[in-house]
Amino acid sequence: MNATMRSLNRAAIVIGAPVGGVLAAWLGIRWTLWIAVVGLLISALVFTGSGFRHARSGADLPG
Repeated sequence: MNATMRSLNRAAIVIGAPVGGVLAAWLGIRWTLWIAVVGLLISALVFTGSGFRHARSGADLPG
């Protein structure tokens, strides 16, 4: 699990950094930051409304 999460994190950096740089150069830093804020709010709302909040790991299961 740790290796998988590390790989996803590295992939997000490899993709997100150039995209953020291009957006900052094209739209400006202020608009790029607002796009990031809106994206984070949308992802928080999606997770809040999903069953993800009530997910349990194998350690939490009885038995």
